[in-house]
Amino acid sequence: ADIRGTTRKANLVRMRGLAMHLCRQLTSLSLQQIGHYFGGRDHSTVLHSCRKTEGDLQTDAELAKAYQELMALFLQTG
Repeated sequence: ADIRGTTRKANLVRMRGLAMHLCRQLTSLSLQQIGHYFGGRDHSTVLHSCRKTEGDLQTDAELAKAYQELMALFLQTG
């Protein structure tokens, strides 16, 4: 619920961005559909978040580790 909410706490914003990025990679949902799921956000907000997360994955080892673990989990159960 916190990730889908409106809070702007840095740790939740990062995880929300990662979740949106994973939705883009692992589903065929549109940016609009993803934005709707994450609290009614606009498609441009989702696009910005995904692009920012892609960049952050290159520079933030903790975020990259979380990404790798989640991808492995989803691909294993997929």
